[in-house]
Amino acid sequence: MLVRQPNTLGIYIHYPYCLQKCHYCDFFSEPISNRTEDFNDSFVESIQSEFISRYNDFSHIEVVDSIFFGGGTASLLSTKHIHNLIDFFRQ
Repeated sequence: MLVRQPNTLGIYIHYPYCLQKCHYCDFFSEPISNRTEDFNDSFVESIQSEFISRYNDFSHIEVVDSIFFGGGTASLLSTKHIHNLIDFFRQ
């Protein structure tokens, strides 16, 4: 069994968008057909803003040791957006 070290944090980022909603999927997701760079920019900014607004809840954290992306179809985020989020949590 893996034991989490004190003062570490694992982060899950839920990207709730797909090109289409599959009939078998029970995860929260919404179909988007016209995904734009601006749309994903706004998504990344909202994730960062939410973390900043909750920073005091995590002020004891010294290390983010894992970041998980899921959804929806998290691979619809560009590598630029994923790098942006990873760099943000490195700080």
